[in-house]
Amino acid sequence: MIFQAGSLLLVIIGTYALKHLHVFGKRDYKIVQGLMMEIPDNRKDRVELLKVIG
Repeated sequence: MIFQAGSLLLVIIGTYALKHLHVFGKRDYKIVQGLMMEIPDNRKDRVELLKVIG
């Protein structure tokens, strides 16, 4: 179970990084985002998300 959670976390982080490197277009990211969970836009919410995941 921990392995699956770690794998999912890597996919989320990888997708987020590829979006910011402009490898994914808006449409691509929206599709992946819909399959996963939504990453918050502001820093405070991202920090809270990382605390929950951690």
